[in-house]
Amino acid sequence: MLRRFVSWRASGSRPESGEEGVAALEFAIVAPLFLALVFGIIVYGIYFTIWIAVTEAASEGARASVAGLDTAERITLATDEVTNFFTAYGPMLSLSHATILAQQVPGNAGAFEVAVTYDFSSMGLGTLAGLLPVPTATPTATVIVSNGG
Repeated sequence: MLRRFVSWRASGSRPESGEEGVAALEFAIVAPLFLALVFGIIVYGIYFTIWIAVTEAASEGARASVAGLDTAERITLATDEVTNFFTAYGPMLSLSHATILAQQVPGNAGAFEVAVTYDFSSMGLGTLAGLLPVPTATPTATVIVSNGG
């Protein structure tokens, strides 16, 4: 093998092994699959982070609403807590893309509901939606608690 290499370097001509383009061909086949896998991990990581944050924000809002004495105070406490939660998440989540619904459960005077919906399409990852479908573009979490604990 070493003699072939030395004779190839001395003569200046390349050996005729038929393997010159194999690495480029392997890269052309493997690179798109690898990049799709990496981007999928990134997109789904961001999506599940948002989903968990939305669920936790709704839970914290519902937990805060328990301290209210009437419906108006419960709505204020829940909305403030969800707003504070989104503010604490800083650059990952934006309050402007969230929808907060805090209300007495219709038809049940003893229960209070907090629902938080986030617009995932605002993250700018919509261009990858054709390649990597996400479960929904607007993850939603709804938590229902009883009034007064």
